[in-house]
Amino acid sequence: VLGMLLAAWLGGWLASRRLARSVRSLSEPTSASQPASEIIEIRNARQLIDDAHAQRDRIETERRDGERHYRERLESSAADLRSREAQLSGILESANDAIIVTDPRLSIVMVNSAALRQFGMTREEIVGTMLERLFPEPLRQSQCRAINDAVASGGAGRHLELMGLRADGGEFPIE
Repeated sequence: VLGMLLAAWLGGWLASRRLARSVRSLSEPTSASQPASEIIEIRNARQLIDDAHAQRDRIETERRDGERHYRERLESSAADLRSREAQLSGILESANDAIIVTDPRLSIVMVNSAALRQFGMTREEIVGTMLERLFPEPLRQSQCRAINDAVASGGAGRHLELMGLRADGGEFPIE
């Protein structure tokens, strides 16, 4: 039993000496257990990490600046668009003739007051609907085809005589 105690004590004493030596070697950067090349590698790795952080910060700053610039351009473009829409609306409203503006699919995007009076409808009833809604049922396909053909050929100087459909069901000629 005494031998076992002595062996345990001696084993613990040796282990504590090794641990103390290992701790000392960690706190002494120039110790023999850590060659100078390892210290340089650690410093180089730290510098690489610092450089990567600095690059990340520069990229983040550039991203924020880019977003701010894009947002400013978008806001400016939106303001220009609103201004041009107001000008166009003013021109359309000053016309005595009925004017209906469509997109390429013939969906109505803008209409003036003269057209609203002529068709007997409100702006909410017309804008967003298809142009064919304003034509009598039997003529819808042929009139839409004639409009598409006119647009495809440039439309300039082309005169179309069509029939319109009022909200009350009455038909009338339109150009």
